[in-house]
Amino acid sequence: MKVFVTGHLGYIGVHLVELLLDAGHEVTGCDVGLYEGCEWEPFPKPQRELRKDVREITERDLDGHDCVMHLAAISNDPMGELNPGLTEAVNLDGSVQIARRAKAAGVGRYLFSGSCSVYGQGEKLDLEEGDPLNPLTAYAKSKIETERLVSEMADD
Repeated sequence: MKVFVTGHLGYIGVHLVELLLDAGHEVTGCDVGLYEGCEWEPFPKPQRELRKDVREITERDLDGHDCVMHLAAISNDPMGELNPGLTEAVNLDGSVQIARRAKAAGVGRYLFSGSCSVYGQGEKLDLEEGDPLNPLTAYAKSKIETERLVSEMADD
């Protein structure tokens, strides 16, 4: 399977790429490179790498892929609060745009990485996926709205 991974140089992305390569998939990674040069150990690289902002990913970049695994984001609550407008532009608008372009390119699967931040703070420690949402930050709000909008695009 040809897999397009956004955020492939991030905390989860480097491990996901390794798992995909080990499973025999052809991987394209796309990342702005914020953490480039911060590796504590060498990790496998995808066969193809793009250096671009998620908002710049084109339908042509996605053409021929079977799956998009979208991890890229202005990640975590404190960073997202530094510039809520930019967080929304990248995390919400960029994510929905990639989903639309993937669909237009004929990509059959789009996987979006959510976050436990959508549950906010509460007394309950053993949360379940169906528990009430309580987003407290721009990051958490962007994750909830992205999931809602992308879910509306899903085919049965």
